[in-house]
Amino acid sequence: MKIPTTTQLTDRIQEIIGTPFELCEIPAGNFIFGNKIAGNGERRLRLPAFAVAKYPITYDQFQVFLNAVDGFFYTRWWEGLQAGQKHSQQYGEQKWKNAFHPCENVSWYDAIAFCRWLSAQLGSIYDIDKILDWSARLPTEFEWEKAARGTDGRLYPYGNTYDKTKLNNRGLHTTPVDAYPQGGSPFNVQDMGGNVLEWCLSDFRNPKINPSREILDSGRARVARGGGFLSSPRIPSTAYRLKSGPQRRKDKIGFRIVCAIYT
Repeated sequence: MKIPTTTQLTDRIQEIIGTPFELCEIPAGNFIFGNKIAGNGERRLRLPAFAVAKYPITYDQFQVFLNAVDGFFYTRWWEGLQAGQKHSQQYGEQKWKNAFHPCENVSWYDAIAFCRWLSAQLGSIYDIDKILDWSARLPTEFEWEKAARGTDGRLYPYGNTYDKTKLNNRGLHTTPVDAYPQGGSPFNVQDMGGNVLEWCLSDFRNPKINPSREILDSGRARVARGGGFLSSPRIPSTAYRLKSGPQRRKDKIGFRIVCAIYT
C-alpha cells in the first residue's frame, strides 16, 4: 500500500472529521524513555519516524464517528475485540459537549473502533492482526512519550519545571485542545500534559515497541498517558503511566492518533 505524505493525510482526515486536525512528524532516532517518577527506570530507545496528531480527538470529531451510518454501531469495527455486545451497543455520554474540547468518557475499545473506522475511510485495511497497515491507530506508549518529551528526557512537554500556566491540570473541566499553545512539546504536539489522559495502544504489563506485537484481543489493562484536568503536578509528567482496563469510560481519558509516514 502506498503511504500518503503527511500533508495529504492531514487534508484527507480534515475532510472526514473536521478541524482542528494536523499531523506533526516525529523523526526517526533515539530518545530517553522512563524515569524515577514513572517507576520504570531511564533508558535510551530508538523509534522509526511516525506522525502524531497535534491535538487529541475532539468532541465534534468523535461525534462524526458516532453519527456515521457505518460508524460506532457498525459491528465490523468491533470484530476481534473483547468489548462485549453491551459495550459496543452503547457509547459513553460525553460530559463536556463542546466542539473543540477533547472527547472523553471513551474506552480503549471505543478508541480502537474509531481508528479502524477512520482507517477504512482512508482506504486502508483495519484487520485486528495487521495494525501496521492501518492508516490511523493509537500510539504506543513509546511513541507517545517521544512525541511528548522530545529527545532530551524533559519532565514536561515544555521543559523540566512544572508550570500551571502551560497546561490544564488544576481545573474543574476540560478546555479546548488548542488553549495552551505555550505548553507544546519539542515537536509542537499540543495538550500532552493535561486536559485528558490519553489511551495508548500498549499493554500495561508488557508493552511492545513494535505495534505489530501488541495483542489487541487480549482484554488486558492498557496504558493511559498525560494528565487530566484535575491531576497532581507529577501526573502530567511525560513519563507517568496510568493503568486502566480497556472497557473503562472516564471523563478524564480521551485519545489521539498516529499515522505511518515515509522515512
